Amino acid sequence: MKTTGSGQIYCSVDLEFTGFDPERDQILEIGFAFFSITEDGVEVTEKWTQVFKPSIEVHPKILGLTGISLKELEDAPEFGEHREFLQEKLGGAIIVGHNPVMDVKFLEAYGIKLSGKVIDTLELVQFILPTHHSYNLENLVHYFGVKHEQGLNTAHRALGDALSTISVLENLIKIYQSFSEELHAEL
Repeated sequence: MKTTGSGQIYCSVDLEFTGFDPERDQILEIGFAFFSITEDGVEVTEKWTQVFKPSIEVHPKILGLTGISLKELEDAPEFGEHREFLQEKLGGAIIVGHNPVMDVKFLEAYGIKLSGKVIDTLELVQFILPTHHSYNLENLVHYFGVKHEQGLNTAHRALGDALSTISVLENLIKIYQSFSEELHAEL
């Protein structure tokens, strides 16, 4: 893992799940990307994604929304096979996400102990662009003109959303840096 000059480890994380109750529903996919913040922008240093086989039926609407196929789920490992790896990777990182509350709750429900440090790009964009018409990730990606990696379906796939969140954060940092010194002092 590469750290920034400040020694901070940043990891953009996104999950897809069968529903919104961490006690009943299950994780279908995790995607994460470690990154550093430099004077030149953001540098992604590591990417990882994995689909997991759930033990419950997945509603067709979830499959349609995420684009995860039944074949992917059937061929996937169970979450437990990657728990130790995920703990090692994510445990000490500052988690970055776009409204990551549910992602954090699911990871904790699955026994992953996190640092407790979270950066929420949804909160940042509401602060930096208070009159923007829509704060959902897909709209912000479009608004900032973010280009996606070739062949990577971004909307509602875990790694695509994690990478999109990094791009949104980078754009928000640029906007903040463009503020006057007086506004910086006031904020």
